[in-house]
Amino acid sequence: MSVFLRRFSEAARVLIGQAVIVESFKLATGRAPPISFKVMMDDYRKDSVFRDSIDLITAQNVGAGFYTTCAGEDDYKKAGEAKVVVDNWNKNNNIDGKLQVLTKELVITGSAVAEKVQPDDLQKLRYIPIRTFDKIITNEVSEFEQTDWTKSNHVKMGFLQLQKYGGRLIDPKRVVHFCWNPVDDSGWGCGIMRTILETYEWQEENPTTGKVETYTRRNLMDMKAGIEEQMASIIEKYGGPLEIYSTENKRIAEELLTQFKSAPRRGARIVSSGKVSSTGPTFEPRARFGEYFNYLFNLACLAGQTPMPRLFTMPGFTEASSVVAKEIGDLIVLPIQRMIKREVEAVWDLVVEQAGYDPERASVRLNWGMQKKPEIQLADLIKLAEISANMSMQGINPEKLYIRPEELRKNLVKFGFELWEQKQEANAEASAQVAESA
Repeated sequence: MSVFLRRFSEAARVLIGQAVIVESFKLATGRAPPISFKVMMDDYRKDSVFRDSIDLITAQNVGAGFYTTCAGEDDYKKAGEAKVVVDNWNKNNNIDGKLQVLTKELVITGSAVAEKVQPDDLQKLRYIPIRTFDKIITNEVSEFEQTDWTKSNHVKMGFLQLQKYGGRLIDPKRVVHFCWNPVDDSGWGCGIMRTILETYEWQEENPTTGKVETYTRRNLMDMKAGIEEQMASIIEKYGGPLEIYSTENKRIAEELLTQFKSAPRRGARIVSSGKVSSTGPTFEPRARFGEYFNYLFNLACLAGQTPMPRLFTMPGFTEASSVVAKEIGDLIVLPIQRMIKREVEAVWDLVVEQAGYDPERASVRLNWGMQKKPEIQLADLIKLAEISANMSMQGINPEKLYIRPEELRKNLVKFGFELWEQKQEANAEASAQVAESA
């Protein structure tokens, strides 16, 4: 590019301006999640419906574990060695166990963090609880690269922990940030509990005053807890009703009061020497509480982003319905798995590179679930034995045969063939000779 064009380009950039995605007042101080991580993690433990939904999604993502694959020897001769390095590193760091914990935090809050120790010699991946973090500090485009603005304002970027955890600013090069469903400029993801704990505000004209006023709807967790508390009150009121005893005789009233104070909670019998009448609250049959409760439960299932709770609680949930429910759940699971896979493989590439291998050519990859073994048919075994027999007749070293005779015999036994060992065959022949001579 000529000098003139370069200067024109720089001038145009200054005049027009580049896009900025972080609010100015948040740049220097950092961006905290709208709902604190501590609140989200604490409330996860306190509600069984939301907890079960999150546990189910976590299990669908990482519950079956993972296995690794790599490129073939034809593509890269040292690919197998690189895979062994990664497998040993995973074992030493208990990556399978760490992914269980990290994914649960990811589903709850939308973010999970692990620390690379040390980035230049990556021997350990350390789990850092998400509740320890306060803010994330980036440049004006939500990245960690130095820009003119960060340099001129002396901004140090990274992940800031809460003061009670030391208030340390962790270098982004040390951090693996699992981020699911980022929806704004907070720099953090948006998990299930954030939506459940968010309040909703709207403006509406007050018909009495004529002024526009702001109204706030409680978050779903508070509403659900309030209605469940009211349900308990209704059951206490009508399940064990309060009775009112009335009499015009003061002596009898004092006599009843004395008996009530000493009466057991259940099975009490009250005796009176005079006329006493009792009344209690009556349940209004037109109060259709069931519909409200069903609506609340359906709302909780939708907020939990998995239909699985309905599978365990809804009568008549058929096998076909469960298949559809699983397909719907996969729509949430697959994007999370892709994101986790991408982040983990980036760490593995660093491990492979530091071990002296080419990460791109080795192509060590994460695969979800259990590795499926190929199904062997009897015809395949027979064909392999024929090829090996021909190789043996050509004088090829027995160690290089596809299958040796003793291996063939062991595999035939697995298919149900009754094969005798040589000693048993010799004993059988001897017994037959004895029988003939007799």
